[in-house]
Amino acid sequence: NQWTSIENLFIGINRFNGTILDDLIPLSSLMMFTGNQNSFSGTLPPELADLNFLSTFNIAFNGMDGTLPTEYGELPLLETFAIFNNDFVSTLPTEYGNLKNLATLLIQKTDITGDITLSHPVCSLSLSTFQADKDINCECCTD
Repeated sequence: NQWTSIENLFIGINRFNGTILDDLIPLSSLMMFTGNQNSFSGTLPPELADLNFLSTFNIAFNGMDGTLPTEYGELPLLETFAIFNNDFVSTLPTEYGNLKNLATLLIQKTDITGDITLSHPVCSLSLSTFQADKDINCECCTD
């Protein structure tokens, strides 16, 4: 398939809908995915953790729901994880503390619950930007 070598996929600010994220799994060279401001729905497939080169993942302003896959804590090069303005219902997985390259974590305006105290593994990362909902006690958020 000629599409498997795609490294950067920018499809934000369109009117796409459905569960396109399953279609990303065969893109083994994918480094950047920006699909913000569409109408994507469904859950995040755990298999996206197999995208070993993924450094940017942005699905802000969509209709995604479900829980955050713990497997995403295995993405070795992930630097930006922007999932704000979606309907996720879970706590922030402790496995995300394994994302040693993560610099930007944007989870505000979701239904993510639970306090993020200094003992949460994510707080040990060197994040330049970490934003969560105001009703979450986040001791290491930047705003």
